[in-house]
Amino acid sequence: MSAEKRAVLLIAHGSPARDVPRELLREMRLLNAKTDKSPADVARAQELEQQVRQWPRTEDNDPYRTGTERLVTELRALMGDVPVMAAYNEFCAPDILAAMQELVDAGASHIDVFSTMMTPGGGHSERDIPEALAMCRVRFPSVELKYRWPYQLDLVAQMIQAHL
Repeated sequence: MSAEKRAVLLIAHGSPARDVPRELLREMRLLNAKTDKSPADVARAQELEQQVRQWPRTEDNDPYRTGTERLVTELRALMGDVPVMAAYNEFCAPDILAAMQELVDAGASHIDVFSTMMTPGGGHSERDIPEALAMCRVRFPSVELKYRWPYQLDLVAQMIQAHL
């Protein structure tokens, strides 16, 4: 039996790069808001989402992604040989499934998943991320996924207090 190989996946919200054309974002949002999407609408929305996610990123056009990647770097330094990777719920690559695939391809058999969203009540942490992880569990049935959310709010408060 092989030893378990752990990894950490940090899921951030994601944001569009500042230089993504506004008309592209507008069209994507309009298509996503439609309740009666045709197959062509679904295909176009997926195409636009990939354009936005794959848009070239720099510190200037996406400081949020830059900050998330800095957090990943700090966490890697603390985790030793445990791989740490970021994924993005929307607007940015890699998405959750792609990041999970990369970790599994690198041999991860146990993946601890964290959200950068700290408080309960948000749709991404409570609905979107668990739905994406359910798809990952189907795709990677031999991988143990642990979603380490919601956080203990007293510990979040202590972290904030430490910055005071």
